[in-house]
Amino acid sequence: MFDDLFALITLLIGVSFAIMLVVLLIPVVRDRARPGHKAKFDHGNSLHDKRFTAIVSVTVFFVLDASVLVIATLIGIDIAPSLVKQRSETATKLLEGVPLVIVDDGELLRERMTKARVDVEDIMTAARKNHGLERLEQVKSAVLERNGGISIVPRQG
Repeated sequence: MFDDLFALITLLIGVSFAIMLVVLLIPVVRDRARPGHKAKFDHGNSLHDKRFTAIVSVTVFFVLDASVLVIATLIGIDIAPSLVKQRSETATKLLEGVPLVIVDDGELLRERMTKARVDVEDIMTAARKNHGLERLEQVKSAVLERNGGISIVPRQG
């Protein structure tokens, strides 16, 4: 998770500096000296130079400011939920959910299954995969876990 975030932050910083470089180079390339002409920026401390410096300063400020804001937002989005979940059981239940019983004593709880978008095939797939069960009657209970997996408790005997 942090590797992806680090890669994204690195990309954003790279793009920010590329934008700044382009902003700095456009006037230099546009106003460069041609044979027999003097470059505009060679005239000393002209009004053009002052405007150019102001534009570059404002652009650099906004690009860096936006980068810092984006980075802080991404870090906040990544870290804030885990900090909230550490301090509040209610927040954990809200953000991650709770395990949900979908088969109780062999009886399908259809309303819960519909709400969780789980069908009988999902239950049977978990039963076959984890316990080698072939029929629904062999399932005593099934629980839809917080991670999306289905835990099966087979009937005894």
